[in-house]
Amino acid sequence: MNVKHISLIIIALTVFTTHSFCRIPHRYGNNEYFQISNDSLQFKRHKYPHLEASLKAFSTNMLIWGFDRYIVKEDWAYINGQTIKNNFKRGPIWDSNCFSTNMFAHPFHGSIYFNSARTSGLSFGQSIPYVLGGSLMWEFFMESEFPSTNDLLATTFGGVALGEMTFRITDLLVDNRSTGAARVGREIMIGILSPMRAVDRLISGEAWRVTPYRGNVLSDYPFSVSITGGVRTLYDAKGDDRFKTGGVWMIETSYGELEKDMSYSPYEWFDFDIELNAAPSSPVISKWESTGILFGKTLEKQNSKMTFGAFQYFRYHDHQSSYMHYRLGEAVSLGGGCIYNRKLSNAVNLECDMHVSAILLGASSSDFLILDRRDYNWGSGYGVKAGIGLVGRNSFHLNLSSELTHLFSWNGYPEDIDWDNIDPLNYNIQGDKSNTLGLVSLLKGKYYITENLGLSFTYTNLYRRMDYEYEGIRKHSVNDFTLGISYRL
Repeated sequence: MNVKHISLIIIALTVFTTHSFCRIPHRYGNNEYFQISNDSLQFKRHKYPHLEASLKAFSTNMLIWGFDRYIVKEDWAYINGQTIKNNFKRGPIWDSNCFSTNMFAHPFHGSIYFNSARTSGLSFGQSIPYVLGGSLMWEFFMESEFPSTNDLLATTFGGVALGEMTFRITDLLVDNRSTGAARVGREIMIGILSPMRAVDRLISGEAWRVTPYRGNVLSDYPFSVSITGGVRTLYDAKGDDRFKTGGVWMIETSYGELEKDMSYSPYEWFDFDIELNAAPSSPVISKWESTGILFGKTLEKQNSKMTFGAFQYFRYHDHQSSYMHYRLGEAVSLGGGCIYNRKLSNAVNLECDMHVSAILLGASSSDFLILDRRDYNWGSGYGVKAGIGLVGRNSFHLNLSSELTHLFSWNGYPEDIDWDNIDPLNYNIQGDKSNTLGLVSLLKGKYYITENLGLSFTYTNLYRRMDYEYEGIRKHSVNDFTLGISYRL
């Protein structure tokens, strides 16, 4: 079974478990596990939450390292006192791992640390140090390779973002009242989205115990999921084979609701979009975008609402056309934004949003750099995102948006570098001395034939302008078209 098949299984489970969730009415009754805290309903059974969280994070690292050392036998997993000493002596460097490892796998690894704390009864803020601690332990103690600057940043910040989102989504799936196939589907989905929460439920016996209460931790939040399956075509004017076509799955999720006079805790509202490719030559995950509120306020006047706040952003684009690989990511991105909603009529709503962010760690494709498994540059900079949409109640969605990302890479190689006499694994550079302007423009429409089933189209233009210190300016553009059938849960 390959990752394409696994993706289809995840989608099928999403449909099944979400529908089973919607069919079971929410009722808490007298839940002996619940007590009120500052940001959630916490389990009373965690007598020593900080000790429990520490043991979980430590055990996670030891289990992963043990698998890599004794099963896979990775070279970097052979560690001893000397490798640890060398790591502290050398300190962090920019590593040369591939894009998907650094920009997605490490944030997901960080989400496991985060949920080590969250599933131990700790709050959002209390869980953050465990992500940093787990990452520091891994980088300095668990690898013979030198610690990585980008891994520490991506694992910590990306881990917090993915960790809190997966914690909240899996909390909606938890229902100890359910039985049979619905219960099995729920527990599998919890394990896929948050492995640490699944382990916690297995150890406590909650994974199979049937009770008169749900057993979740947070209060209920409204959510929506839309799944689209269809055909995707990339058009690249510079390629010999200009058209590249394959299957695609798109998952769009919205969590929480922006309500009048409400002040928000972290991630009480967020949304994310995922693209999974079915074409053999394409990356499995070509897109992951999420926006989560950290704190903010919603004001309402007559038929309009406006939310102001601070947000955390996560961006991951990995699109492979016939000519080039378009990669663009934001692993550490924080900023401010506003979301505006206005009721135009009884049938149509206007939705607008605008965000400005500081990007502490981003990445973009390079036309020249080949450093072991790395063909992209690290950088920092800023981002601007704006969107406008019309939503017809139960009938259509039409959205136009644009995202600008400007990254600067200042720590690069000299013009006269001798590539044959450097160690690509330990050459400490961000990449080319350059700055990258990335622009992702999107037009998306959906028309629902029934309450749940609809037709969907998406057009995306992916533009990249690279200004290299040694090679001048390079420009490239890829057009992405999708047609599909959407199912709204």
